[in-house]
Amino acid sequence: MLESNSQKWDEAKYVITINSNKIHLPDSEFFKWCHSLYGINKGIYNTIDLWFYESNKRDILSRRRCIVEFLTFIASCKMNRNQHHSLRFGHGGLVKKLEEFFDKQEYEENLRKRNHND
Repeated sequence: MLESNSQKWDEAKYVITINSNKIHLPDSEFFKWCHSLYGINKGIYNTIDLWFYESNKRDILSRRRCIVEFLTFIASCKMNRNQHHSLRFGHGGLVKKLEEFFDKQEYEENLRKRNHND
């Protein structure tokens, strides 16, 4: 089971809990699971997956955890959902949110390392 403590980011709090068997699903089944929870389409899923892959998340399990963390954070922001509860990003919005998420993750990791060394 992957679990993350509540984290604060732009006043939004989120907790990620993934049953480990979901992470190991075949790609099409993992996408269907993400679609059922977040309402994303295959194009959005593929863009997110490729973005994390190109950002050096080469391990599939690590990348899938990042995908779910990202989608969970975005889902916690109600402004990103339409009337059918699907996530919407607008033109250029997905890459902007991915960049913000990645920058925040790097910042938090560096902060944890610095605090651990103190």
